[in-house]
Amino acid sequence: MGLFNFFENKRKKEEEMARYHIPVKFHHYTKEILVRGVDRETLMALIREEMEVTDEPMPIESFQVEAVKDSDWYHIHCADNFDFYGFHHLVNWLYKYEEDRPVIMAIGLAKHSYKDEASYYVVQDIESKWGDTLVGVMNNDKALSIYLPGCSVEGGNMMAKDNGLNGVKMRQYLASYNLEAMASNIKKQ
Repeated sequence: MGLFNFFENKRKKEEEMARYHIPVKFHHYTKEILVRGVDRETLMALIREEMEVTDEPMPIESFQVEAVKDSDWYHIHCADNFDFYGFHHLVNWLYKYEEDRPVIMAIGLAKHSYKDEASYYVVQDIESKWGDTLVGVMNNDKALSIYLPGCSVEGGNMMAKDNGLNGVKMRQYLASYNLEAMASNIKKQ
């Protein structure tokens, strides 16, 4: 009975992947991360730390960090060759909690080079028990989910899943932190 259940569960997961998978050719994207709640020196140390433990390390020079004008946010421009796995793990790595509240916030932005509707935002799923999932929204208003332990597969493992986010909610979320320029990139309804 146990072997049957194993194969049945595997078949169901494969069907779900085929049905909801959003294939991503990540070389078509520019990768950016917005971070708040940390100073520049600590932010650079966190990036270095992640690059030391990741399977796909990038030199620290691959990240350009700038302060966002008139705010307490930093904007990280990631190298073009930063892969799907590394980018999403870094977004998750930079998001830190203490006593059920974020002390460092991170928002990932992947901008498609020629298909605006394929651009998307991701944040850590704060309801994920293990902190190993990102949720977000694409500019075409599709909600998405990325399970980090499985995101090293070819084409990524982005899934279309209703997570309660949409373009309007994401734009309001970004605007609440005075990031209107970023918020304007989300499809208006």
